[in-house]
Amino acid sequence: MKKKNSNRFAGATPSLTARSVPAQALAAGLAATLLSMPLHAADTALSSVPLTTASSVQAKPNIMFILDGSGSMDSAYMPDDAKPESRGESYAFRSSQCNGVAYDPSYDYTANLPWKSDGTGRYPSLTGLTAVPVDGFSASSQKTDLSGDYYYTYNSSANGSAPRMGWTYTSTNGRVDTTTDFYKQCKSAIDNSPGKSYFTKVLVSSLPADKQVNYANWYAYFHTRMLMMRTAAGQAFYNLDEKYRVGFTTIDSTDVADSSNFLDINDFGATQKQTFLTRLYGRAPNSATPLRASLSKVGRYYANKITGQNDPVQYSCQRNYAILSTDGYWNTDNEKNGYQPYQLDGSTMVGQQDGSVARPQYDGAQTTSTVTKTWTRYNWVVSSKVGDGKKNNCSTSTYSTQITPQTLTETIVTTNGTVTSDTTDKNWTNGTTASSCKTAAQLTSMGASAGTSGNSTSNTQYISTTDGILTVSDPRVVSSGGSTNSLADVAQYYYMTDLRNQGTQNNCSGRAVDGAQNDVCANDVPTTDRDTANWQHMTTSTIGLGVSGTLTYDPAYLTQKAGDYVGLVQGTKNWPVPTETTTGGDARNIDDLWHAAVNGRGRYFSAQNASDLVNAISLSLSAATAVTGAASAAATNSLKPVSGDNNQAFIATYRTVDWTGDVRAFPLDASTGNVDVSSPAWSAQAKLDTKAASARTIYYRRPNGALQSFTYANLNTDGYGGNFSGFCTKTAAPTQCGSGMSDPNKTLANDGANLVNFLRGDGTYEATNSTSPLYRSRAHKLGDIIGGAPAFVGAPPFSYTDTGYSTYKSNNSTRQKVLYAAANDGMLHAFAVESTGSGNNAIDAGSELWAFVPTEVMPDLYRLADTDYGNKHRYFVDGAPVVGDIQVNNNWKTILVGGLGAGGKSYYALDVSNPTSPVALWEFSNANLGYTLGNPIITKRKDGTWVVVIASGYNNNAGGGDGLGHLFVLNAATGQLLLDLPTTAGSVATPSGLAKINAWVDDPTNNTAIRFYGGDLQGNLWRFDTDDLVGTSGREAMLLAQFMLNSDPTTPQPITTAPQPVTVKSNNTNYAVVIVGTGSYLGSNDVGTTTQQSLYAVKDALTSTGIGDARANAGMVDRAITFASTDATSGSIASGTLDWATKVGWKVDLPKSGERLVTDMVVQYNTLAAVTAIPGSSVCTPSGGSSWLYLLDVETGTASDSVTAASSYLGAFLGVGITWLQTTNGDGKLEIVGSDGSITTKGAGGSSGGSGTLRRTSWRELVD
Repeated sequence: MKKKNSNRFAGATPSLTARSVPAQALAAGLAATLLSMPLHAADTALSSVPLTTASSVQAKPNIMFILDGSGSMDSAYMPDDAKPESRGESYAFRSSQCNGVAYDPSYDYTANLPWKSDGTGRYPSLTGLTAVPVDGFSASSQKTDLSGDYYYTYNSSANGSAPRMGWTYTSTNGRVDTTTDFYKQCKSAIDNSPGKSYFTKVLVSSLPADKQVNYANWYAYFHTRMLMMRTAAGQAFYNLDEKYRVGFTTIDSTDVADSSNFLDINDFGATQKQTFLTRLYGRAPNSATPLRASLSKVGRYYANKITGQNDPVQYSCQRNYAILSTDGYWNTDNEKNGYQPYQLDGSTMVGQQDGSVARPQYDGAQTTSTVTKTWTRYNWVVSSKVGDGKKNNCSTSTYSTQITPQTLTETIVTTNGTVTSDTTDKNWTNGTTASSCKTAAQLTSMGASAGTSGNSTSNTQYISTTDGILTVSDPRVVSSGGSTNSLADVAQYYYMTDLRNQGTQNNCSGRAVDGAQNDVCANDVPTTDRDTANWQHMTTSTIGLGVSGTLTYDPAYLTQKAGDYVGLVQGTKNWPVPTETTTGGDARNIDDLWHAAVNGRGRYFSAQNASDLVNAISLSLSAATAVTGAASAAATNSLKPVSGDNNQAFIATYRTVDWTGDVRAFPLDASTGNVDVSSPAWSAQAKLDTKAASARTIYYRRPNGALQSFTYANLNTDGYGGNFSGFCTKTAAPTQCGSGMSDPNKTLANDGANLVNFLRGDGTYEATNSTSPLYRSRAHKLGDIIGGAPAFVGAPPFSYTDTGYSTYKSNNSTRQKVLYAAANDGMLHAFAVESTGSGNNAIDAGSELWAFVPTEVMPDLYRLADTDYGNKHRYFVDGAPVVGDIQVNNNWKTILVGGLGAGGKSYYALDVSNPTSPVALWEFSNANLGYTLGNPIITKRKDGTWVVVIASGYNNNAGGGDGLGHLFVLNAATGQLLLDLPTTAGSVATPSGLAKINAWVDDPTNNTAIRFYGGDLQGNLWRFDTDDLVGTSGREAMLLAQFMLNSDPTTPQPITTAPQPVTVKSNNTNYAVVIVGTGSYLGSNDVGTTTQQSLYAVKDALTSTGIGDARANAGMVDRAITFASTDATSGSIASGTLDWATKVGWKVDLPKSGERLVTDMVVQYNTLAAVTAIPGSSVCTPSGGSSWLYLLDVETGTASDSVTAASSYLGAFLGVGITWLQTTNGDGKLEIVGSDGSITTKGAGGSSGGSGTLRRTSWRELVD
């Protein structure tokens, strides 16, 4: 029988976040993981992205770029409708308003010259107009004199002006709409109306010298579709490195062996890059447009199904991409001699692939099947009299019979698999009656109605009905709508088909790596929110160059609220059916190009000019390395869910590369603790995407302490405007400012109001949304949530006995429920948990109520608009928010305190008593406060003052910091520093790294902290006496224990998680015990470490001396984990007791190589729950490695009574947070969030595990 144990901690212990635990990250991550800050010799390396796997070899994405080399690519106009008129010149050809490859005076062509293939820089700029090469990529190109050239500018501010490149096409025949103002203006003959009112002629020779050079460079490198494609694609691919594997093919090439039109996929090092660019720059336009066959070839190539090819696939988890670019409509002219849209077998056409799938992939096909079911039965009328051969014409000894057939018919009509009609004639219909003479042996069974055979004097009739016999007609199938063998069908087939399957394809041996072939058939391809296939497949993105379909394209179609794509999703529109011809299609074939990207789960881009094209290719490439992950614990709206209540778990996730985030609410089963992740109740990301930037409520804290609306005008008034103006003049200048941004666009970008609007979520000047592409494109408005674990706040939850609290609790019992989460878009967000109100006052669940921008992050927020932010991610507001109730001047209020994590060196506090109307309290910084990856504790001092207690964090050695560990005690209401307790460890050269702390609270109804505990990176466990309540006289930091390997001070076991203080009752005596786990996972230098890490329970004798070196202390009892076999998934610890009167504690050395404790532990009843992390060493280990769960008895260090194993394998992910629940039947359940965004429910015992009181494991205790 276990003794009573109870954990002791502050009633406001913060959310169990695992900020230091990673998830999958950008493939380029580790090369740029250090924050942009000065580092001292022994500073702690803090990753600026969530850490990826520890493998030295990554599963690099395969990317095949498919170039349209058709003859139309030689055109100096796009689309085709902008071509010069045979009847006389119109404005369309010579104006960038109408022609996507015409000279655009707002674009800096000189700053965007193509990169040379040999890596020696860019192609040379022209110096004048008189000898300009027709093809700047060819040294032998013909020269031309442009001195007499001219172009037309367009007056976009004139009344009746039309949008740029506003070509539209009819859905009936796919031809250009000639009725629009745009068409009439562009196609006007020169000097004729209506065009002459909008276009102005400009002589190139009249331009300033630099503009003449700009025009010459346009002509040499951009003036045809192919020239522009070469330049733009070269710019996009030039910046890639060996983290990608890239190949090249043209749409007309049947080659899979090395040739001028085909380059095998390989690591994109210097040699591969040079070859790729040489092939790209050398292709001359000269073919038709067999897009379907070319995409099919690449799909078969990824499946290793083409004779003579090299296998591009090295690993089962490798992603395979096709980027298909074209300037026109696909046709069948070159699709012959075995080069057609085939399936994997190379002979069967792909056929109809999207006629019965969900929207938006569904192509609108209507397949109607009609089946008729007919039941036939027979009525027998039999005379009981044996025939006499006369009267009834039946001979003697036979019976007169009459048989009447009857039928019943049912017609069932099924459309696309759904029964749309089921009609039944409810009445049996009689057929023609037939008479005959039968012997007794020939009569059908008469059943109960049968008479007896034999002579009779009367002619009594007996009637019997047989059972109905069913016959079913063959289905009569009628198909309409949809398309077969379209480009979209090809993309759908190669997405849905498992390209590597031993059973169906026999192609599981991939390309050799270091001389060894891997099995490439395991279904472990990383998934995303749209690309959900974990089998080997091809993801397709498409780029339409200067062409438009009949559907209206929106660059932000994936998040649009209204438009044609929304109609496709909702069913009000269907994809147009493309035209299949040998010479060319029409605009509906461009719709099919878009449809192919949707089916291929990639993205479609309509590039109308050079800037659009560079951006389209770059975004297609960036998607190849994006992954989804999580890095913090789940929040719940109750730790003791009640049956029938709306029990929910809230999980925050992020996506790399585009660095977006989400918080979703999932149903939680009160009886089992299981979380149903298949059906989220709401998504904060989705809700925020629907909210206009101008409608959002975003605050910052003014210098006078009040909250103010986050607008540029207000910021500028308060002296913060300089953080947002002068975008292109910032130190560490944004990428786009140095790569050809025109002067007018720089003026727009430097306008602080535009940048602030962008930060609020306005997409007007995002790269894909405007002819003025100033800032990076965002897939969603909500930024990545990594360390900013969500915190739930509803009714006041505590059981404080302080004066007035019960009234405060009662008055706020129905307070609106809110979820707070910190994101790296620079804001703390408040989300509504439940829907409230109605009409104009309605608030949907998941909606953002407001957001707050801390002051410290403002100077760096401009970095969020950098077009290369995908490779330059950094943290902003990344600390988990903590919420608690405090009393100030006899008034109770609920406050929220948050740090910035690795995003900064300050904390902020808000009064959130009214969740819809927050009040600023304070922001705190100090020379000795480092990066705030710690956990604020809201508690009370001995004198009754409510305080917030924080630790000094990491790298507190710059700007006058001393590098020592510090415990800061702040007035909770004002932020005033009341006490600063330093440790004796750390220095400027080697800062201590004191981050996570915990408090000892004897009575949770009072929440007065008696002392605090914290651990640092130097392996020290400290006890802080803030009120002179323990140890020697005075307030001090006392070294309770040291954790060193082999007593070597140079090999400490770092502590990065919060210590867990508990009371152990042994032999009727209470002992104060502190449980500590060791290990670090903060920066790239932590990834490969295999240093031994451990779990410890340390006795605090409450004296002025500690236990010294814990591993060398004879009173430390070893507990060893043993396994039944090398591949066992559970470990055991031999049973045993521990005499706390004579021993100082117990320790468990984590048995796996590289295993460490970097996720905050949980203690409930007498059970310790700890999740360890082992960074992955396998290329295809998802989400960074694997984790083990430990469930130990806190008194003995052996397996908890409630489980069968001391440790158990969790899975191929890193556990990033634990939440402990008690189900309706009293069982303890652990909700463990994985770095891949998964959530695993594990049993942890219940009330039978001990007689302690269940406490909240995030920031508040459970109230029964």
